[in-house]
Amino acid sequence: MMEPLKITFELGSAICLPRHPLHLDALIAYINTQKGLITLDEPYSRDALMALADDLPFACYGDGEDWVYKASALQPVGDLKHTSRFFTNKNDKTGIATAVKNDQIQLKRQVSALEKMSHAGQLDFNRGHQRNALIYHSITYVEKMEAYCIGDKDLLQEALSSGHLTHLGKLHRMGFGFIKHITIEECEEAKTKWKNRVKPFEEKGDIPVTSPIRPPYWDLEAKTLSFMPSELI
Repeated sequence: MMEPLKITFELGSAICLPRHPLHLDALIAYINTQKGLITLDEPYSRDALMALADDLPFACYGDGEDWVYKASALQPVGDLKHTSRFFTNKNDKTGIATAVKNDQIQLKRQVSALEKMSHAGQLDFNRGHQRNALIYHSITYVEKMEAYCIGDKDLLQEALSSGHLTHLGKLHRMGFGFIKHITIEECEEAKTKWKNRVKPFEEKGDIPVTSPIRPPYWDLEAKTLSFMPSELI
């Protein structure tokens, strides 16, 4: 049974927000794909993988190829505190040294064969293009992320409680975006708020973007002219 729903993700850590909107249908597609992998024989084909997330528990809107699931993108709720975290990106010293030895990498100053016992091919990881890098990622402290949809509450509850989705956003391997609790509740506002997403039609306040309009959103070949609310994160 399809009904208007609000889904709240309570976070237990800071989140590293992605560059593009994080859609609810993308999360369910990921969960269904992970659950269905056991049914496939390796090596997986692209078509077989895509088929695992073909039928999602949301109502649809649109005709032909210009249709979307009635599922919004996730938005933060409450006060936001933005900061950053620094990381050291260390080079694989053994791998680089082996590649140089096997002539897979040419050192800039190496213009001819090195003389025996020469130190001209010495690697320096403290300076120059071989040095380790200090990089940073922006993170956000926020208590909750919310999404709205017209969907099947029972099937969504089953998917979100399966254990396949534990974090939101980027750098989850470092613990960012940890999901502490998920709540699904009926919400009349979802009848309109599901439109807070990328879609093939324009609403008041929307801006034009180029994006896929259905999962998988990482598929660059599926990009098309679409629209989304200007305030969407």
